[in-house]
Amino acid sequence: MPAKKILSLRDGGFLLVSYESGGMSSMLKLDSLGNADWISWIETLADVQSLIEDNVGRIVFVTKREIGALDSQGNAMWKFFSRPGHNYEFVQQAHDGTYFVCGKRFQVQEAATLTSLNTSGQVLWEKHYSLAGNHMMGEDVMQTSDLGYVSYWRGLLLLPAWQIHPL
Repeated sequence: MPAKKILSLRDGGFLLVSYESGGMSSMLKLDSLGNADWISWIETLADVQSLIEDNVGRIVFVTKREIGALDSQGNAMWKFFSRPGHNYEFVQQAHDGTYFVCGKRFQVQEAATLTSLNTSGQVLWEKHYSLAGNHMMGEDVMQTSDLGYVSYWRGLLLLPAWQIHPL
């Protein structure tokens, strides 16, 4: 299966990620010369949507249904499964080491979601954003210098929306 995602790592290497039929994702760590360092097979419910190398070298990944972390050697550290009716799309690390995860909730009224997790994968808080009559999905988030954050979301009408959140 060809790589679906490629992540450039701070050590000059790369992480290649693919989703295999049967609910497995492979993550292959290559050094800067293309030699295999390790491969990790992870049971996932869907294709990896987003992944990052965090500030201490952990690999944090998001599928539609889960968020997980591997240590720098490819060993599973933790996994958090989405709540019913939620999909995840994007992960970003905050300045304090926690993680922001964007996605959508499709219960009652569809809404963009923004979830904050600690470094052990526990939910700290979750917020929902919607515009009347439009199905929203969170697509990106970035922390601001005052430790607030800006989130970006869009709807089926392709109208972009954003919100600035001071902390």
